[in-house]
Amino acid sequence: MPELQPFSLNIQYDDEKRQEFYAQLQRELNYTFKDIYAKLDEAFGLLNYSFAPDDIDLSDAEVTLADASVTTSKLKTSYGQLSGTTQGTITGGQYCFLPQFKRVGGTSITAYRASAHVNTSYATTVAMAQVGGATPWCLTRYVTSSGEVFWVYYLKRLDTGKIIKMSAAPDHPCFGNGNNPYQLTQPFPDYDPKTGLYTMYDYRDGSVKEQFPAKILVVNPPKLAIAKLELDAIKEGKGRDRGQILFEDYEPDETKALNWPKERVTVGLTNDWSDKWINGEPTETIKEKIPQPDYLKAYGLKRKKPKEVKSNETKRIR
Repeated sequence: MPELQPFSLNIQYDDEKRQEFYAQLQRELNYTFKDIYAKLDEAFGLLNYSFAPDDIDLSDAEVTLADASVTTSKLKTSYGQLSGTTQGTITGGQYCFLPQFKRVGGTSITAYRASAHVNTSYATTVAMAQVGGATPWCLTRYVTSSGEVFWVYYLKRLDTGKIIKMSAAPDHPCFGNGNNPYQLTQPFPDYDPKTGLYTMYDYRDGSVKEQFPAKILVVNPPKLAIAKLELDAIKEGKGRDRGQILFEDYEPDETKALNWPKERVTVGLTNDWSDKWINGEPTETIKEKIPQPDYLKAYGLKRKKPKEVKSNETKRIR
């Protein structure tokens, strides 16, 4: 390829890890930041995307864990995010470091490490509450080897039509939370797929505060689209991250139903993962096809209309 001239973007990095990531991306692709952004912007535009349905045969989606494959991979870290009040499952579970919290707008938030309404199997959950109209956010970094498919779950109230919660991570929510995609199918344990109702609890005493009809929409953005979101966040310079941009600026495009991911993805690590990670050695990982429950569908992603997009300054809760 032709020799590229050095180029520097006038960007203030507030995250050393992001700066390191983009430096690595630049080295691996042999592109300058300007070229990377231009190519991603050309490829994805405003990040509206869709794929024409193809003839993928999903008849074998109902597989058992006995069919899971075991491969060897080198471990790394990644992060997942939760937004909105009430309870959510943290992707990464037992492989997570301590969660971090922040609020967007409002006065304050409160986070509960455990709640009065818990799963019947092991899972790492957090419940968040807000004061003054704040949007609570939780970020967790965790050890992983994967990132084959990026999973975004939006919870939509059907009585108001508003998206009230989101979970976004490069691994399925069952990863580190039992490692069983048949048992933990989505990250919102207070949603009942049999009734289609979402229950909001008071996590101080377990009492029911509110119950309403809702549905969960799944989006699997391509890896390059996620990379573009990271670049968008840095270029914007407002302290927002990929999760916040996905929640505030974008929404599922319910007019574009897409195929459910059919490839095997990493759902768990073997028991020696911590020693392997500390020593920088590859470890065995468990891969499985993610079954598609009847109540979940995958959609494209679209940018919200300008009047619906809100860009709030953020404050990290210490």
